Parts: sequence; structure tokens; C-alpha cells
Amino acid sequence: MKNILIATDLTVNCDRAMERAIKIATLFKAQLHILHIASPYRLSENRMEAPSARQDKEDLVRSVVLSYAGIDAIETKIYIIESSNAFAEIIDASLTCKADLIVMGVHNKRGFKDLFVGTTIERVIRKGIKPVLMVSDKPQDDYKSIVIGCDFSDSSAKALEISIQIAPKSEAKIIHAFDFPNTSIGAKIELHAGDVLMNKEHELLEKFVGENKNILKKHSFSHEQIREEPFSALVNVVKKQKADLLAIGVNSRSGLITTKIGGVAEEILATPPCDVLVIK
Repeated sequence: MKNILIATDLTVNCDRAMERAIKIATLFKAQLHILHIASPYRLSENRMEAPSARQDKEDLVRSVVLSYAGIDAIETKIYIIESSNAFAEIIDASLTCKADLIVMGVHNKRGFKDLFVGTTIERVIRKGIKPVLMVSDKPQDDYKSIVIGCDFSDSSAKALEISIQIAPKSEAKIIHAFDFPNTSIGAKIELHAGDVLMNKEHELLEKFVGENKNILKKHSFSHEQIREEPFSALVNVVKKQKADLLAIGVNSRSGLITTKIGGVAEEILATPPCDVLVIK
């Protein structure tokens, strides 16, 4: 990774994201691009905002940013933009600076999907193309335990690759979770073809692991197939493993994302059990 973008509003909620972004930038010796989006100035018809007002705001932002431990050991660029469309500015900035990763902080853990949909981070994930690291926990150290949700898609493979990169000293657990639909049709499928499908899913998991051996060869990892609703399965494994990072791909055959996030990804992002890396 050469360029990492951190979007911050300088609130307490963003402290954790900034601290994690600094750790990752230090790990890769990457340039950290710090984006602060301020509300547009309210200008009256008869009075222009004093030029010193903007400079004062820029000085304040820089002083806050430069107060973080470790920031002086990495190369940084600070951008201050006035806009009411934060998500669009973040996406544009990620393309301009050729970001390999966008880091953002979680602003609530209330756990209601309707409160998550339409938020800045949801829009960045849905409309952007860059990997997003959603930081919910205060960094105590480098990531020690990661869980990777696997559905055999290209985005799952990329989630595996990037999570291993940003957590090189962690133990990795690859989880493929699936279940039969809780309907009469699902019951019939399970009755007549359940074992066949279970074996097929297992074969696909083994194939996925084999295809990604080069990524995993220097890493401590295990993999497991779980017959359970995917959201519950992933959250339960995160808790059991005491994982500090969950990585998911979101354009999957098993419905981790729809055109409106939706499904498992939406549930995870609305109620993150730990930091979440999202690969689209």
C-alpha cells in the first residue's frame, strides 16, 4: 500500500480511525492523506467571510492532526474541503490520491439498519470502488486475530489478501457460512440434496483455500465451513476468536450485498462486532 486516505470530522468518534490509519501507514511506510470536510461557510449577501476565518480553521485542523502520536514519523497530506456532500468528496479524494484503502470511523453502534443506510460511510461503500476499513474499536496494538467471510467470489479473495496485508502478525480464520432457506422449498432441498450440497460447498471452500495458498503461506490460518445463517455465524466466530478485524467481500453470489448494500453486509456494518474491512 502506498496511499491511505483517512476521512475525519475531528470528533472523538474519529480518534480511533485516525490512530488505526497511522498504524497502517507506518506499517507500509505509506503516505497518509487526511481529509477533513467542513460545512460550507454561511455567507450573507452583504458580507464576505473574512479570509482569516478560513486560515484559522485550517490552522486548527492541522494542530489537531499533528497532535496524534506517531504522525510525525509518516508522510502526510492534509486536505480541507467545504462541502455538504461528504461521501462524494471522500470518493473523489480516494480517486485523486490513488488510495489503496479508505479508513473511516463508526459514529454509532445503535444497531438499526435504517440508521446506517444513507450515512456517509454507507454511501462511500455503496458508491465507491475502494476498500474501506470501518474502525469501531480503539487500537491497542496491531491486529491480532482476523475473521474472513468467504463466499468464493473475487471480492472474498481480495478481502483475504488485503486483511492479511494490514494484519501480517495476526491469526486468520476463513469462514464459509451458509444455510438452506427456512421455507418448505428449503426443507425439501435439505431432505433430498442436503448432503450433496454440503459436500459441494466443502469442496469449494477447499478449492478457495488452495487457490490462495500463496497469500496464506507465511500466515497462521485455519478455515471452517459452518451451516448457519451467515450474519450470526460470522458474529459468533468473531466473539469466539476475540477477533479484532472482520473482512468481507460485498459483490457475492451468496448475497452479501445488493445494489443497496443489504443482507449480511448491511447487518454487519450497522452493528459491527469489531473493525470491519469491506471489499467491493
